[in-house]
Amino acid sequence: MILNGHTHGEVSIKIGHIHKIGIGSIFKVEENINNQFNLIDIDRKGKAIVRNYRYFKDKEAFVEYTPPEVATRINSIKEDLESTLSMPENYIDRRTELFNVHQINEVSSYDFDDSLQALLRLKKVILLSDAGTGKSYEIRKIAFKLLNANMSYIPILIKLNRYNGESIMDMIPEEYKGFENEKLVLLLDGYDEIESTKISDFGRAILSYSDKNSESLVLITSRSNFYTNEVDKKTKGTFEGYYEIKFKPIDNAEIEIYLEKMKTDILNFYSFVREVDAQNLVYNPFYYPS
Repeated sequence: MILNGHTHGEVSIKIGHIHKIGIGSIFKVEENINNQFNLIDIDRKGKAIVRNYRYFKDKEAFVEYTPPEVATRINSIKEDLESTLSMPENYIDRRTELFNVHQINEVSSYDFDDSLQALLRLKKVILLSDAGTGKSYEIRKIAFKLLNANMSYIPILIKLNRYNGESIMDMIPEEYKGFENEKLVLLLDGYDEIESTKISDFGRAILSYSDKNSESLVLITSRSNFYTNEVDKKTKGTFEGYYEIKFKPIDNAEIEIYLEKMKTDILNFYSFVREVDAQNLVYNPFYYPS
């Protein structure tokens, strides 16, 4: 990645071992100067993605610049999504971690505040868990956070139970066409729900898309028993190059925050759980009404 800034005589810095660039108003915000810089991300195939960041005084931050005509399209899409996307009021935010030791050794951090943080760091992710543990709610939560965050990403939420053998690009709705693929976040829910005769087609389609769009963000959900995990460099997972993540167990602190939101007496709750011998159910979010 190359950081390219406008030079206004402030300072010159070196990034990495080879790139020396002029820095002006990036690290020192000056009045009456067009404070901006570019991040140039070059993938392994040599494809360059240029992102322009400009300083907005009202936000007191550098924000990725989006041309007005593009911003209008994005806002229209976001409004449509927000009208159909709803989240449970008392949803328990789920923490995640990498699924296996082999992949843990490849990254600097193996646990994450949530699935969105994992996706932003790892880019290609499959979320694995058992039935009824909240995968579909979690993927909706990611879309919801992206809509409300100060980011230029555009989430596309697609249910895979309707997959019929098409390419990934053909699955993307028409209103999303024309945007850079790097801005689109594919949220593909329910790999395990694909018709058995179409599983191989989807595998080829997603690997082809991922190979052509190495910087694009993709998250797939699946039940754990429908997916082959990456064990080592010789035994690849079902989707080669994808990081496998899972939910971390819900802990007592998270349960108690939920109980407070629901205005439930914590001591009475735990007393009842012990009385009916339901300790094993307490940590499964399936049993928590929203």
